Amino acid sequence: MNKLNKTMIEAMDTPFGEAVYDLAAIGEGEGACGFVTDGDMEAMEVAKRNYERRQSKANNGKRN
Repeated sequence: MNKLNKTMIEAMDTPFGEAVYDLAAIGEGEGACGFVTDGDMEAMEVAKRNYERRQSKANNGKRN
C-alpha cells in the first residue's frame, strides 16, 4: 500500500476486494502481471500454431 501513498491506517481500512484490485493494478503497471481475456488466449494459440507451421515449412528438407 506504500506505493499507493496510503498510511498504515488507510491500508488496514481498505476493503479486501479493493486491496486485491489495487495490488493487481500496481503489478500490471510495473509489468509484473497482466490481464488476459479468453479471446486473447485464443488469438495467442492461433498465432503460435501459424508460427510453428511456418517454421516447419521453412525447415522442411533443410539441415540445421
